[in-house]
Amino acid sequence: MLKQYECMNVPDCVAGDGGFVSVVSGLPRSGTSMMMRALASAGLAPLTDNLRQGDERNPHGYFEWEAVKSRDGYLGWMDQARGRAVKLVSRFLQHLPATHGYRVLFMHRDIDAVIRSQRDMAEHHSGQVWGGQEVEELARLYREHVAQVLAWVRSRPNMQLLELDYQRVLQDPDGEFTRVAAFLSPLPLAVQSMAATVDRGLNHQAAMEAVSHV
Repeated sequence: MLKQYECMNVPDCVAGDGGFVSVVSGLPRSGTSMMMRALASAGLAPLTDNLRQGDERNPHGYFEWEAVKSRDGYLGWMDQARGRAVKLVSRFLQHLPATHGYRVLFMHRDIDAVIRSQRDMAEHHSGQVWGGQEVEELARLYREHVAQVLAWVRSRPNMQLLELDYQRVLQDPDGEFTRVAAFLSPLPLAVQSMAATVDRGLNHQAAMEAVSHV
């Protein structure tokens, strides 16, 4: 039961001294690495092992932490994440233990754009080609998954949620990062430094999805 943890008895266990874990999440290829890069530039240290380096499809880096893939290991490293940012694609959010407080930055991106980008990567790395029926089914599953995982986050007393749109961040980085800084207060974040990381040349709102923030 969640109530066995001390954090559950605190009215706002994800505020206070900034010792919460900042979680950047969303579907794969939804702008999570873009957000991690912005937070790092603003002074919020990312929890990353640097095992996956940047490449032609994500030139600014992935900011990943390999340990998130092992559900049973979270308690072993979670204390390292206090006061830092960690990237978890949405399917890992429910692995977060109730022993800590979290501020979740959830990145939304048009589902069709997400799938185009994923399909491009699959074809580039493995030659795999997705058919139209596969794409339609994946889009349906993604929409259901996002709705379910956000409902779960909203139900957690040890989590706060800020939803952000990928395109809106590209179009209005100052405004959107000001929202992020307010959400992560009292952590001191340099909004202008965050805005400066946004590379509008990598905007693939149209069909070109080859090189992208993810």
